[in-house]
Amino acid sequence: MKPFFFAVLFFSAVTVKAQSYKPVLKIAAGEKFTITTSTKGIVSQEAMGQTIEIPLENTLINLLEVKTAADNSYELTSTTSRIAYSMNMMGQDMNYDSDKPEDRNSAAGKAVSGYLNKAIDFRVNSFGKIIEGSIKKQSPEKPAPETDMISSMLNLGDETDPSQAVNLFDTDAAINIGDSFVIKNNSADGKIKKTATYTLTEIKDGIAKFSISGTDSVTTEMETQGMQIVSNNFSKSTGEMMVNTATGILVKKTLNLIISGSADVAGMSIPISGSNTIVINVTQALK
Repeated sequence: MKPFFFAVLFFSAVTVKAQSYKPVLKIAAGEKFTITTSTKGIVSQEAMGQTIEIPLENTLINLLEVKTAADNSYELTSTTSRIAYSMNMMGQDMNYDSDKPEDRNSAAGKAVSGYLNKAIDFRVNSFGKIIEGSIKKQSPEKPAPETDMISSMLNLGDETDPSQAVNLFDTDAAINIGDSFVIKNNSADGKIKKTATYTLTEIKDGIAKFSISGTDSVTTEMETQGMQIVSNNFSKSTGEMMVNTATGILVKKTLNLIISGSADVAGMSIPISGSNTIVINVTQALK
């Protein structure tokens, strides 16, 4: 009976030890990955006793290419290859798809066309974290005032977005099942404050799964129809992240956000509320 008991303890200990994930990036020069980010949500604004709802759907596709691979770092390039969105603002439908020639020169297309095919070069370390000061970005033309709101709502121009397939962890310390860690992303001007807690919940079939809970506080300034708008938004998020344990590349990330805040315009403070679901899928592309 004792040998059997100790054998059970031994195999249990081995199993527990195996249920951990150590962040490490294992990719080769020439590899390419397609990052597809889909957002679907609705924003409600209350003004003068009326509620205005703005439904929004958008898709962003980035191509991530591994330029060089070394023992301790990788040089990567990301290019936005497609932007598509549909929204309804004050009864007016606005649709755009960069894959459609007729949309590229439309009024709606001018809001985002400057972000297409702009390469962003950056370097990451052995576990995917961006090396400070390595980002080299081709800046798009500043959008016209009447289209500034659209580019802001689509969250275009965030230079760290193309790295979301690899920039997942702050350290390469091993993570055990049930362990949690916190990642904070704050802008230098204090207008963006993001905190997210990740908990490793499962390792199975080569996938490490993490639950996510977090908060975002974002202040934006934009101009539309000659008026300056300052928005202060707060959101709570929950979701899940799936990472390929063999490559260290993100497989899928889902975030569900509940949004509240206000927009200050022309001396008025307009309450804002809404919800968003963001899904990021990463697949390997042909070399």
